[in-house]
Amino acid sequence: MIIDNVSSAQFDMIVLAEMLVIILSMVVPSIVFRFILDHDMSSKETGKQIQRLRQEMVKEGLRAVEKIYLPENIRESVVYDSRDQKSANSFADFWHQWAKASRYPEFNEQEKELEQRALLWAFRAERQYLNMVSQEENRRDYLFEFYNEILLAESILLDTENEY
Repeated sequence: MIIDNVSSAQFDMIVLAEMLVIILSMVVPSIVFRFILDHDMSSKETGKQIQRLRQEMVKEGLRAVEKIYLPENIRESVVYDSRDQKSANSFADFWHQWAKASRYPEFNEQEKELEQRALLWAFRAERQYLNMVSQEENRRDYLFEFYNEILLAESILLDTENEY
C-alpha cells in the first residue's frame, strides 16, 4: 500500500526501520530485562540454597544441644541423630554407632527420656532458626518442607506407643 505513495529509496528506508524495530524489540528485552527484573533461581542454585539452610539449621540444633548438660553417651547419640538430618554421617560413623549400640545395653527409661528431651530441644532450636530465616528471606517454598521434616521427626519421637 505504501509503495505507491513513496519513492523506492524511501520504501527501502521504511523497511530498514521496521526491520531495526523488530530486531531491537527482540534483543533489548533479553539484555535489559536480565538486569531490571528479579530472576528465579536455577535448580542448581536452589539446591545449594537448600543445602546451606539445612546445614545452618542442623548447626543451630547442635549448638543448642551443646549448651545443655548431657551424659556423654546420650550426647553422642543426639549429635549422631542431629547430624544425620544433613547426611553428614559417614558410613564409618554409621558402623561405629551400630557397633556401640550392639555392644552396650539399651538406654534405661531415664536415659531415653533425657535423649528425647535433648532431641526436642534441638528440634525447637531448628524451628526457631527456620522462623528467623523465613522472616529474612522470602523462600517459603522449601522452608515449609524443613518444618514438615522437623515436625514429623518430633511426632515420631513423641509417639509413646511405638518404640523409635
